[in-house]
Formats: sequence, C-alpha cells, structure tokens
Amino acid sequence: IMNIQIMRTSFGKLLFIAITLLTGCSTKENNPSYPIIHFGKTSESIRASQLIEINRIVPLETNDTCLIGHIDHADTYDGYIYLLDTWISKSLFVFDGEGRFITKRTAAAGGAGEFIVPYNFEIDRENKTLRINDVALNKILVYNLKSLAFIQSIDKPDSYNAIGKFPDKDLYVGYRPMIDIQEKHTTQIDILDTRLNRRKGFMPADPRTSILSGKPFNMYKYQNDIVVFPFFSNTLYTVTPDSVQTRYELRFGEYAFPPKELFQKLQYEPIPLFERLEKEAFIERMEPYETDEYLFVRYVAQTNDLIAIYHKENGERVNIPYKRIKNDLGINAFPIPLFLEGNLITGYIDPNAVDNPTGEHQEDNPILVTFNIRMETEANKYIIFTF
Repeated sequence: IMNIQIMRTSFGKLLFIAITLLTGCSTKENNPSYPIIHFGKTSESIRASQLIEINRIVPLETNDTCLIGHIDHADTYDGYIYLLDTWISKSLFVFDGEGRFITKRTAAAGGAGEFIVPYNFEIDRENKTLRINDVALNKILVYNLKSLAFIQSIDKPDSYNAIGKFPDKDLYVGYRPMIDIQEKHTTQIDILDTRLNRRKGFMPADPRTSILSGKPFNMYKYQNDIVVFPFFSNTLYTVTPDSVQTRYELRFGEYAFPPKELFQKLQYEPIPLFERLEKEAFIERMEPYETDEYLFVRYVAQTNDLIAIYHKENGERVNIPYKRIKNDLGINAFPIPLFLEGNLITGYIDPNAVDNPTGEHQEDNPILVTFNIRMETEANKYIIFTF
C-alpha cells in the first residue's frame, strides 16, 4: 500500500510539472527578473476545508459604545486588535484577543489630536505608536499604541493615500494616486523623510490610480520588504529606499484589469466607470496577503468576491468565487481577509452568516476568523489544472 501511495504522489508531481511547462504557468515571459503568476480560470466548486483550516474564532463584543459599521482597515499587535471604520462610525476601535472592547477614538471637529476622515492607519512596532492618515486634514496623527493618547500630528506636504515606515529606518514610503490626468512629472511611489517631505520618487502616475478602489492601505510588509500594490493594477512592487522592483505580476484567468484609456475617458465620472466595470470582465479591486508559503489574493470582479491562492514553492494554485466555496467548516461564509499575523490570516464574517436557528437579524459586531492556508495537494489536483 505504501508503494502505491508513493507512486501516486510521484505521478502527481510529474503531472504537475508537465502541465506547468505546457501551460506556461508562472513563466517569466520576456522578463526573467520576476515571476508572472497565472491563477488560471475560475473553478466550479471546492470545499472550504480544502483551502483553509480554522485556527480560532473570536466574536467581537457588541454594545452601543463599540458597534462597528464596517471594517475598512485592520491590524494586530501584542494581543490587541485594531479595527478602523472610516465612513460609518468614523472610529478606530481596540479589542483584546478575546474580542473584548478596550477603547476607541472617534472623529471630531479636527482639534488637537482629533481626526475627521481616518482613511487608514499603520502600527509602528518599533516605537509602539499608531499613525492615522486623515485625508480631510491631510495630516498624520500619532497616538500611543495602548492608550490611544495623542502624541503629535505631522502635516503631509502631498496628498498621500497611504504612508508606511521602513523597518529600522527613519524613512517612509508614500503612495499617491493621480489627482488629475493632466498632471506632469507626478510619481506614485515616493520616499519620504520623517517630516514626510519627498526625497525621491518612482514610477510615473497611472490614470487608473485616479479612482480609489481597493484596500485603503495598499501596501504591506513582508520580512524587511515593503510591497505596494497600486489601484487597478495586477502588479506588486517591492520598494527599497533606492529602488522599486516588480515583485509579482498576476493573471486571473477570464478576468483582467481595465485599460488606462477607460480611465482617461471617464476620470471624472466614477458612476459610469463602475457601471462599465460591472458589465465587462474587469477586476474592480485587489487585496493581496503574503505568507512564507502562499500568496493569497482577494479580488472583486463583476461585483463578485473571488479568491486566488498560489503556493510559492510548488506552484499549485486555485482561483474561485466565494459563492462556489462549499461550507464544511461550521460557518456559513468564507471569511473576508483583514490582516496577517505571521503566517496566519484573520478575516471576518457577518454574524448573520453563522448558523442562526431563529433567522432573526442580529445587530452584532463581526466575528473574526483566523485561519491557515492548507491547499491539500491531492484534493486540489483536478482544480489546479483547469486553465
């Protein structure tokens, strides 16, 4: 029996290598310096247990003080969970690892220590501070990480959509969208000093960045790298103080990102633009999460949520809409990813997605679900090769 299992495993590996070579998956197509990842056509169905394994489930405490309208940005540090609701409650909430509410900061008139539109935030683990990016005041507001006591504010010389700090350096990366397609000599990725003044810039601004549609904090840190993923782009970039290099170029089967020409034509008409995107096979937004083994991407196309997963070592991949994932994890929805903690991904589900015998609507906070990516090789072999 053991010999048969070994033969099956060897045959599966040989079959994978052969099909990879024939289909050109993750080939380097005209540029050997970075991988091009083909996720392949979307699959018909898959069990949730073939993709992830739940590590823990944490219902967030719900009361009138800490009711979250929507989670727009999230992160964790030292057992505390930080959740930002930009547009509904306009508040930054802090919960402990058991889901108990600790404290919050809410939008006010814009006085000392107050914000108006908290678009995103970053946790500075070295200095134990939290920086909120207020796009209305065009300031970065710095708070104590545990108490949320106000420390200082820094005026932004330019309107950066997201600002991230380099590990162990007094330098920052700023990402700014194109405000006007008539702009000249505008770069979308800048290196900034401690006062957020521009030291150097990379990559000409793209008209597709003029419409904000994606993760509010469109960069992440992997080991000592900062990775930026511009809006409406299928490319991830590794940024250093001296360079910007393509990290991955992604392909999503039947879905593609819209061309620049569409944005040049409809830049000031976002409603007709999104109506066009929803009718055609265009990707509206993308959110990547990178672990040591996997690249996990949530994306939206034609108003549908989809996920694409790629194993960085052996090249296995899957591409599937959420609605085609069969629930066998005891919850009735696949978790929407929020943040990474090491190699664990934490997402959320609406409380009404959990088995509810009464069927009554619950005005409750989301439930956080932390999971590992698993992608069982034998279970996925019929899905991986559907190109």
